[in-house]
Amino acid sequence: MFSRPLSGKWLDQYGRKKVFLIARMLFAVCMFLYIGIKGLLFFFFLRFVHGFGFGMATTASGTMAADIIPQERRAEGMGYYSSFASIAMIVGPLLGLFILQIFNYNILFLTCSSFAILSLLLGYFIKVELNENSTKKRRKQ
Repeated sequence: MFSRPLSGKWLDQYGRKKVFLIARMLFAVCMFLYIGIKGLLFFFFLRFVHGFGFGMATTASGTMAADIIPQERRAEGMGYYSSFASIAMIVGPLLGLFILQIFNYNILFLTCSSFAILSLLLGYFIKVELNENSTKKRRKQ
């Protein structure tokens, strides 16, 4: 919640891909730090930073999707994007519960860290150009 308004500004100021990759990196590091966490205060701090990274990453990915999808197919493309985001919100917890039934929390956090790193690596290959609105705003400044 706190990161989304800031993320919007940073996306225009620093670029979509840079903010996206930083957010994914922050997310992956936080996920790994959950392993063997000691103390409730550190847990709350880590959870705040993790949520901040999640907010940045989801804001950046949605913005990048809107920028990449051709204008004439934007509604269809955003429909696909949001559908797959919803599927991820269904499959992720199901996979997490499955892992916890067989293994423990450390394996769960390692699995989530692996997916976060994979997301970071795949995100590196996304080709994002600066959209027209951001270009016009930068020229005016």
